[in-house]
Amino acid sequence: MDPAKQPSAPEWNTDMKAIEKIFGNRARNDIIRVLAVSDQMTYGDLREQVGIRDSTLHRHLRALEEYGVIAADLPPGQRQGRGVRYSIRRARVEALGQAWMRYLLGESSE
Repeated sequence: MDPAKQPSAPEWNTDMKAIEKIFGNRARNDIIRVLAVSDQMTYGDLREQVGIRDSTLHRHLRALEEYGVIAADLPPGQRQGRGVRYSIRRARVEALGQAWMRYLLGESSE
């Protein structure tokens, strides 16, 4: 078994699980990259820029929001039939990137 995935490996914490799910997926990286160069984008604009199907984009946006790397201007219960604007949470993306580098370089997370 990969030592990094063993439950006893303290370095493989919640952030590392998020990093694996976010940065290990091309579409999620593309969404983050597109949002990084824009203040905010609508769902339709993101779909056009990233070029993926609605159901796939919806799933990725929901995951990215859950991991805290993007934010929507409306809470989930108020989105039906309304134009939602998404933005990047740059500090969270940077923090995850730094945690990933510390892990890869064998440095302490403290």
